[in-house]
Amino acid sequence: MRRWYIPLAALLAALGIAYGAYALGYWPAEFVQVLASPRLNANDSHNDALAVSSPVRRIRAEARVVPARWAQLSMALDGTVQQVLVREGEAVVAGQLLVKLKDTRQRVLVSQAQAELDRAQAALKLAQAAPQPELIAELEAALAAAQANYSKLADGLLPGAITEAEEALAQAQADYAFLTQAASPQLLAEATTELNLAQAKLTEAETEYAAVSGRADAASLPEAFALQKATAEFNAAQAKIDLLQGGATPAQRAGAAAAVRQAQARVDALKNALPGELAEAAAVVQQV
Repeated sequence: MRRWYIPLAALLAALGIAYGAYALGYWPAEFVQVLASPRLNANDSHNDALAVSSPVRRIRAEARVVPARWAQLSMALDGTVQQVLVREGEAVVAGQLLVKLKDTRQRVLVSQAQAELDRAQAALKLAQAAPQPELIAELEAALAAAQANYSKLADGLLPGAITEAEEALAQAQADYAFLTQAASPQLLAEATTELNLAQAKLTEAETEYAAVSGRADAASLPEAFALQKATAEFNAAQAKIDLLQGGATPAQRAGAAAAVRQAQARVDALKNALPGELAEAAAVVQQV
């Protein structure tokens, strides 16, 4: 009786331990299903045996999500980023503003260009509305004579005043002679060198502007300002060599002659004025 009691007790204890392990989740479900499954036929047993004997495999891998389309951003101008207007991963459309740069330098350049434009427009209006050169020369000569006479009478014949007036007259006469005489070979060579240099700068500026001329803001770019400056320098160099080669224009000669008359009038006023003429000279200046 005792011989079969001990094995039976051991078997019951093992079954109890196994059931407890299964209930607590320590016993593999696949093993329990194999033990508890009913008898299978030949075909089902082969398929189920493969299913039971083939464990589920899990694969770990690292991956990176990339967009289907991407574009590299580049700025037409160098600068410091002031504001980013989109977030990473946000959908954008063509023409949308993404980044804003600091525009302090560009604003300064625009202000300078605007000032130059205003001066050029004022000079153009003055040239278009100006009267004849002969009339301007006469008015300037009359004004200079009146001012010279008044200055001498108001300040008195200071030592050296006549000498200074005579030196100014000599300089005005030299300037007039330069405009009315033929240019020397040395002056022509120097002017030709300046013209060639200005032409090279203008060609370079035109090439740089052509590269950005298709942009909507091309007129406000530094290349546009550089082209304007190079054009002005070339025109000035061309005008200088034209003056040396062809001589001064009638208006330029008239201006130089007026300067000579002004200087001569001052010399005459300093030499011939009387102290009692002060009030009369002041009235003449106001009238002119």
